[in-house]
Amino acid sequence: MSKRCLLGYETDGQLVRHILRKAEHLGINTMEITDEVANTYRFSMELDHGAMVPLYYLHEAGFRGQLVHVTVGFLPYEEMYTFGKAVQAAIGLVDKKVAVIASGDLSHRLTPEAPAGYSPRGTEFDKLLLEKIVAMDAKAILNMDAELVEEAGECGLRPSAFMMGVLGGLHSKVKMLSYEGPFGVGYGVILCMMQEGEDSE
Repeated sequence: MSKRCLLGYETDGQLVRHILRKAEHLGINTMEITDEVANTYRFSMELDHGAMVPLYYLHEAGFRGQLVHVTVGFLPYEEMYTFGKAVQAAIGLVDKKVAVIASGDLSHRLTPEAPAGYSPRGTEFDKLLLEKIVAMDAKAILNMDAELVEEAGECGLRPSAFMMGVLGGLHSKVKMLSYEGPFGVGYGVILCMMQEGEDSE
């Protein structure tokens, strides 16, 4: 019997407003999706698995704080990085600790049974991207080989570019916690924490 988990969190309206202003200042187009906007443009307010999976584990760990959920389109990687910088600046304006989660699958082509078919370059992509995240090498992430990215059949590169923007210029301790590829899809978990004593913590 499957377990169904209903999650409910309050939106951090103050942080949302700061993010919108900082993004506008940096030239990144954003839209706040309210119930009225969703009804007008027929947007679904349901969260996909990219949001629900991390939220499930946060909920199980006892987190009951406020949230800001961000859905990104197919922005260029450089704009994703810049949006991350906007979020970093917005976080600096609120008097609270904030955790940022960037969620996305790695290669969808790790095995012949994978949902997007098999490519030997899927594993190559996963290994390279995870190495560059741990090394905090934003330049390498933003300039990954387009052919390799296409072959990997991924959806985690843009969230990674975003996270590089959030962390850019900050002193972070980065640790890879796990990597696995069940069902032919790559999943990596990396923890980035501000160094003790930093003003930005």
